[in-house]
Amino acid sequence: MANKALALADAALEVPAHINLDQGLGNENVGAEIQIPRIKMMQKMSSEIDPESPMYVDGAKNGNFVNDATGEVYGDEMYVLNVNFTASYKIWKDRQKGGGFFGEFATEAEARQRIADLVHEGQGAEEDFNPEYTHVHLLIVKDPKTGELSAPALTDLTRSKMRASKAWNTEIQMKGGDRFACLWKMISFKETYEGNIFANLKVENVGWAQKDDYDYAMEVFKAHQK
Repeated sequence: MANKALALADAALEVPAHINLDQGLGNENVGAEIQIPRIKMMQKMSSEIDPESPMYVDGAKNGNFVNDATGEVYGDEMYVLNVNFTASYKIWKDRQKGGGFFGEFATEAEARQRIADLVHEGQGAEEDFNPEYTHVHLLIVKDPKTGELSAPALTDLTRSKMRASKAWNTEIQMKGGDRFACLWKMISFKETYEGNIFANLKVENVGWAQKDDYDYAMEVFKAHQK
């Protein structure tokens, strides 16, 4: 019998005739149990711009927007539809104490309880953990050259970027209609605080969403409703 274990199809080749990409059999129960990509704004300390880090993304620079799942580097500006918004408390451990993400919670009380549990489990001292209040925006990226729309991705806005997030929410509400009725440009710019230069965010309205874009955003919105 021939060794079929080595007869692997090249994933880069054209999809063979016997593969039906429209069925998705076996994925019926997956639902929302997937990891949604995140768009991160690079800072000087970001692992993605450190060539010695296993998280290094080729071509990423301070201030760039980067998709952490695909490794795509968008540069210092990107065009998006804003589909949904939530706020939560995310627990991060001090980088000097090992770093890491330890969960997302709806209230600060829940986050504080989780920190107490982590301390009890010997994961560190209470002051090693920070329950950071976070604005989470669900976005669809639009390629300005091709018009192609991306799969949905999240971006977390905290600290100094919270100001831009609140202003964005305010302008969206003032525009009226569905949250994803407009196209926006996210822009990274350098800002100085206490002698340190870091990347911050501003958002500009581009105009109303095209019908195909709006329809796709509506599908994404419905798919991510809890």
